[in-house]
Amino acid sequence: MTKAAELPAHLTGEQKDAILYDGGPLLIIARPGSGKTEVLTWRVAFLIGAGCSAPANCLVSTFTRKAALELQDRIQRKLPDVDVQQMPIGTIHSLYASILRDHQTNSPVPRG
Repeated sequence: MTKAAELPAHLTGEQKDAILYDGGPLLIIARPGSGKTEVLTWRVAFLIGAGCSAPANCLVSTFTRKAALELQDRIQRKLPDVDVQQMPIGTIHSLYASILRDHQTNSPVPRG
């Protein structure tokens, strides 16, 4: 998936713009039920499908475990040839706890 014509027709123009945005990091803020998860999953599929990013380099975070599992499932359906289990997808807290554990030896903060 590399262009607007390959996106589903049910997406709005703003959603398609967010999915295809190529200006660097992107922050999506919208009300509940507005399609943020749909945009995020298509955005990840676009970045990987267009060769802009390797799956392992797409950090995808949300606030709840349920939402993280939903993201993982939806991304897997859009990218059946990608092992989504290898992607860093999780809650904000779990992802950053993992980063802190992985880089604990680089930290000046004592363990305890």
